Amino acid sequence: MEHYIPANLLVVFLWGFAVFFGLIGLGRLAAMWIGGKEAAAAGWGLHAVWGIAVYLFLGGCLAVFHACTDLGISLLIGLGVAAMLWTTIRAGWPTRAARRRRSAAR
Repeated sequence: MEHYIPANLLVVFLWGFAVFFGLIGLGRLAAMWIGGKEAAAAGWGLHAVWGIAVYLFLGGCLAVFHACTDLGISLLIGLGVAAMLWTTIRAGWPTRAARRRRSAAR
């Protein structure tokens, strides 16, 4: 009879968010590669779908070169999270002053 060790649910929950944000980050890199205002202005949902496509492509390349290990997948997700943070910081954080200017313009 097999005994399974219960996973720490917080770690699993945080890894799920890291994968989700990593896919969005890879999708934002794909949008930058495509170019154009429409690609950059697409929402996070479309960026996540593009990120899935990039993830599958890069995962296939890793598999061809026998580098599809837990480290390779973790680095791929880390690359996506870093891309998400970089594109968010590059675009500028929404500030209170910017929100006030938008509401005053209405």
